[in-house]
Amino acid sequence: MNVENIKRLVLSIVILVLGVVFQYRSMNALEDYDYTLVTFDGGMTWEDSLEINKNARRIEGTAAFSRSDGVYIFNDFQRGVQVTLYTCSESYFDILKLPRISGRFLWDGDSIERRNVAVIDENLATHLFAGKDCIGEKILVNRTEYEIVGVCGAEDGVFTSVDEYAIYLPLDSFTSYNTMGGCLLRSSDDISVTFALQRGIL
Repeated sequence: MNVENIKRLVLSIVILVLGVVFQYRSMNALEDYDYTLVTFDGGMTWEDSLEINKNARRIEGTAAFSRSDGVYIFNDFQRGVQVTLYTCSESYFDILKLPRISGRFLWDGDSIERRNVAVIDENLATHLFAGKDCIGEKILVNRTEYEIVGVCGAEDGVFTSVDEYAIYLPLDSFTSYNTMGGCLLRSSDDISVTFALQRGIL
């Protein structure tokens, strides 16, 4: 066996071992997700959220949300940044297990009463406010002013691996040409999820 063949054999073994390790880690990571993600074209509204809850009674938890990429926001000092913007129901944070850093999460009452409030992730808080307490600060989204009521941990993004900066607004607050909608369904019983999907919650 010549040197070239030995190199190829060693390289193949290394690639195989790395593939097995990566697959094992991926399978373990999947255990952290105890929800089903259903996606839609276009955004989700508060009315959509109510309809999903009505048709998915056997599901332990549901959360409606919309996601828009490449949205520019600004703080009082006109410092701007491009973010991933989510509009979501109250249960979104619980189902995704997003950690609360300070303040509060969004409430369903924020959507019902159309309050101009926002939760931002810790990366965005650091970028816009240099690590100082930003609860009560204002930001501009599409020329509308929102008060920051909470800061959450920066987590993996829905539909993507990671959102660099993320902001969360009440449902019906924002829509864009690239807005995608979705619903998170949490249940320990896969049959309940299947039943809800067959009932036509989509």
